[in-house]
Amino acid sequence: QEADRILSSGSAVGPLHGVPVTIKSNIDVKGQPTPNGLLRYKNVIATDDSPIVRNLKNAGAIIVGRTNTPEFSMRLTTDNPLNGRTYNPWHENASPGGSSGGASAAAAAGFGPIHHGNDIGGSLRYPASFCGLATVKPSFGRIANFVPSAMPPERGMLAQLMAVQGAICREVCDVRLATKVMAGPDARDPFWVPVPFDDWPDERPIKVAVTRESYGYPIHPDLIAGIDRAAGYLSDAGYCVEEVTT
Repeated sequence: QEADRILSSGSAVGPLHGVPVTIKSNIDVKGQPTPNGLLRYKNVIATDDSPIVRNLKNAGAIIVGRTNTPEFSMRLTTDNPLNGRTYNPWHENASPGGSSGGASAAAAAGFGPIHHGNDIGGSLRYPASFCGLATVKPSFGRIANFVPSAMPPERGMLAQLMAVQGAICREVCDVRLATKVMAGPDARDPFWVPVPFDDWPDERPIKVAVTRESYGYPIHPDLIAGIDRAAGYLSDAGYCVEEVTT
């Protein structure tokens, strides 16, 4: 209703005005718990928004829910004693991935266009691949990162240096827009880098590495075919595709 009121008033609106967004439950949303999949943290109430939440709200997004994560967000499937198991919308016997499995399940089920997640060792990328979705792991420093409710103040240095925030969506264009919005500045993260998002000089074709190998493990022919199709699309779009070995 507030979004409709602002729109009807003729006031300036942000790029995500009225867009429903979900936030993974290991990142702070002011006034809501940040349990990170743990029973003992179910009553940890955030006193402030994390940077990505603040940036999304400033862009007009509406936080409509929190998504499930395994305990400490440290597994490649999504189950915990607090909220139970998250199912893959495509099949109840399949995993949605982890640790952002709640985000991937919400995206695959159509619960809105943008679903926040985070990644250290695959927690955006695995869920997206398990559910047939789009994501990207942003470079360190691209998106401001801070958790006000962390004890002691802020997370340990390892988590600060390794964890990055991102989005899981059904469309690549939505991932791009969400990433651009989340990449806004926040003084609470000293590692945030003020680099431009648009208008990079296009002096030469952008190189894209493609591999048809998996460190000696076999790859199903259907996956190889999908990789080849993706490489073809990139090449047709003007990218310089180079095959690499692992």
